[in-house]
Amino acid sequence: MKVAIASSGNDKQALLSEVLARSPWVVFYDTLTGALEFFPNPYSHNENEVGHEILQVLISRNVSLVISRRVGKKLKQWLDARQIQLAIFTEHLTIGQVLELLGRKSSKV
Repeated sequence: MKVAIASSGNDKQALLSEVLARSPWVVFYDTLTGALEFFPNPYSHNENEVGHEILQVLISRNVSLVISRRVGKKLKQWLDARQIQLAIFTEHLTIGQVLELLGRKSSKV
């Protein structure tokens, strides 16, 4: 499964970002291969259509799960329409902690 994680930075010590579309980085993680990529979000400072722009990136990378602290209303609707799952974490977790949780979950599948 391909996962997109909203990140405040470009390493595993970075915190899960507040809002997906405005996050400075998006971490792409493949639970099958373990491939990990820290992607600088080129849309994070745009004024309009940020959710739509990041959605196109998610679609192009075949993401099936998004993890963030929250997402905007429009983006949530677009994710639902494309059957992309959304996990909202309210805790202040690091990317490393999120990856550990994903590792435990994928090893049980």
